[in-house]
Amino acid sequence: KIRRFDLADQAYAQAIRLGGETVQILNDQGYSLMLRGNLNGARRKFEKAYALDPGNPVIANNLELLNGSRKFIERPPNNQP
Repeated sequence: KIRRFDLADQAYAQAIRLGGETVQILNDQGYSLMLRGNLNGARRKFEKAYALDPGNPVIANNLELLNGSRKFIERPPNNQP
């Protein structure tokens, strides 16, 4: 909420050092990257999390949200072709 992504990155790095790349951390990193507009990085994290837990509805929803974000961002200005 405070958009301190630098602090989030530090926290994720520390958590990974302590417990490895868990599904939760990968998902959270993906969401953080998506909020920053790094859609390719977000997709990589979400897909890695999904590979570890393909039945996880939160990750599936985040991938859908990412797909919607990409369509919105890539839309031509003023809806012109």
